[in-house]
Amino acid sequence: FTEHGPEAGAQLLQKHNLVELAIDYAIDHNNFNHAFELANHSAPHKLPDIHLKKALALEDDEQYKQAGEEFIRAGKPKEAIDMYLHQRDWESAMSIAENYDRDAIPEVLTSQARDLVDHKNDLHSAEELFLRARKPELAVQMYTQKKMINEAVRICKKHCPRLLSDVLDAYGSIQGSSQTMEDICEAARVYEETGNFSRAVDAYLQINEQLCSDESKLEKVWMQAVNTAQRHCH
Repeated sequence: FTEHGPEAGAQLLQKHNLVELAIDYAIDHNNFNHAFELANHSAPHKLPDIHLKKALALEDDEQYKQAGEEFIRAGKPKEAIDMYLHQRDWESAMSIAENYDRDAIPEVLTSQARDLVDHKNDLHSAEELFLRARKPELAVQMYTQKKMINEAVRICKKHCPRLLSDVLDAYGSIQGSSQTMEDICEAARVYEETGNFSRAVDAYLQINEQLCSDESKLEKVWMQAVNTAQRHCH
């Protein structure tokens, strides 16, 4: 090959059906220039594979920008995005997603949001990213895990009402005996809004003399339970 040049060498290899073997050998020894020369002359279908192997080698060497470019040339934008996500380089990951793989945009947003929760406890910014990713359920989950039930209910009401009953169940288990009359009434109202009328009645009936000493308020709450039962769950 050295004596006659890569083109003559490629022709010889092609003649003996050894081009792909030679390319693989060059790749295994990180001789990517030689691999590209052989592929350009005799096996252009191998070019994406060479770019991919070069990208992986560059990633191992922590040359992430060059690796990202090679992933793109290999037709593997998802691999570039995953690399940048692992490095917490959200800007580069988003740039690749916006230009080459728009289906990956939600994953970039949610990965950044989770990082904000785990490393900065910046729940407000994380919420914005979850909503941009059209993943409100992840914002609900975040607030529920942080025992911020009012925030979880707020997201549910606006973006995913189907999750309200689950949030309220979690709310009940978190609060336990420390619930106030106002807490229980709010839970009952949300149950009614989501069509869980039997649960709403059960919630109203939790309110007793220990929670409220005002008989007129108690009567009002219990009448609400009666009215809800009469209308929806006789």
